[in-house]
Amino acid sequence: MLFRSKADGVGLTETIGQLLRKQRVALRDPADFQRGVEVNSRAIDETQFRLYELDELRTSLSNPDPMIQEILTSAPASLSEADRKALEKAAREILETKLQLVDQLSRNLTNYCDTLLDVVMNERKLIDLINAYAEYIDERVLWIRSSRPLAVSQMYSGKPLHWLVDRNNWKQVGAALASDARSNPLGPIGLLMLIPIFWYTRQRFHSEIGKLGVEAHRSNYTRFLPTSRAFVLTLSTSALAGGIVWYCAWRLATAAYDVDFPSAVSDGLFAATLLFIPLDLVRRSCRSDGLAAAHFGWSQDVVRTLASNARWLMIVGLPITFVTELLHSSDPDQYRNALERMLMVVGLVSIVVFHFRVLRPRSQLMRQVLPHGHDEWVTRLQRAWRAFGVSAPLFLALLIVTGYDYTARQFIWRLYLTVTALLACYFTRALLMRWILIHRRLMGIQQVKERRVTELRSTVSSDASVQAAVHAEPEEKIDLATLSAQDRKSTRLNSSHITI
Repeated sequence: MLFRSKADGVGLTETIGQLLRKQRVALRDPADFQRGVEVNSRAIDETQFRLYELDELRTSLSNPDPMIQEILTSAPASLSEADRKALEKAAREILETKLQLVDQLSRNLTNYCDTLLDVVMNERKLIDLINAYAEYIDERVLWIRSSRPLAVSQMYSGKPLHWLVDRNNWKQVGAALASDARSNPLGPIGLLMLIPIFWYTRQRFHSEIGKLGVEAHRSNYTRFLPTSRAFVLTLSTSALAGGIVWYCAWRLATAAYDVDFPSAVSDGLFAATLLFIPLDLVRRSCRSDGLAAAHFGWSQDVVRTLASNARWLMIVGLPITFVTELLHSSDPDQYRNALERMLMVVGLVSIVVFHFRVLRPRSQLMRQVLPHGHDEWVTRLQRAWRAFGVSAPLFLALLIVTGYDYTARQFIWRLYLTVTALLACYFTRALLMRWILIHRRLMGIQQVKERRVTELRSTVSSDASVQAAVHAEPEEKIDLATLSAQDRKSTRLNSSHITI
């Protein structure tokens, strides 16, 4: 609260912005306290249940005579009268002592329950306070300049490049991995075994996807399971490749602790993996017999265009993403910050080129994504998509150059989440379209069979001929475009409205 009053009094200067960003990073995750609330809430429930049990026990101990009588009844009959009185006295003393202990335990558990309630209430207040302060920072820090505009003199400094290729820094990475291998030898062994297994299964998956694609090309193919299987195999191949890098980054982050360079390398690997998986999924889906061409009905020109552009974007974007996140996660100085921002600008320009080449209005790709390409409103929407795809990265690059790189990073992360969600929605839509097409094919084949049976019954009197015609597979091809036109139009139109 004291810092908030200072920030409100001084104003949103660059110094205040730096302090706000540091405090935003230093804020504890509210989820940690939320887990504490859940644990303590369960402990409160268990304590209250235990108090109920103790209350029942205390009720029985408050009247010890029945219990003493039961003890005397179970005693041997040979006991003398004096021994029976001594047994009765000892039992009464034990029960009274037990009652006192139960009362003390009940008081302690009550105090413990009250303390837990106070802790839960304080944790909830702390969660609200953290969220409120984080919201306060986010509302103010986004449009505060985080660094000075890029200067020409910073672009020619070789200090960050020397830091990147410094042998001692990479020795720290090797030492961290070696330390992790010594403390957890099963991890590296499993990784070394997983890499050849992945390479083998990758080839098998590619072969299987190709076979499924050849079968799906047939006009009378009436099974949806191969399409879902091809999707799972394609997604698994990309996820496994990214998972290996993710595992290495995780082990390096665990072993590095707070060592600057290894921790930054692990963050760079994490960031590169997040970019790799969706791009690789698109690239693998656009193989000649992959999901897009064989199952979703994309033309070979569209598939080749998207695959080639996704490939070069991966070649350019993955190293840039790794290095920029490495520089961002390390201890900052003005030269590393300048190199990081220059690389971010290069990455955003590459995205501009990708969007300019792919999002051409009236192209086959845009017609696949947005049907009814001859409608004027769809054409305008395609042009708006291309304009947004080109102008948004340029705007972010301008923010980075002028010193608003923190703001640009926040926008880039949210745009990444948006694009990933749109990609998931499109694959869901494509699978739904395929399922509708398969069912329309089944309906069409059944209608053809029924029509041929009716025709044969009217012209042929032989039961054997009719029975043979019923079981014969129709040779004529079905006009799938006519059968599924209405369903495809409705589904695509709804998908377009959702996308808009």
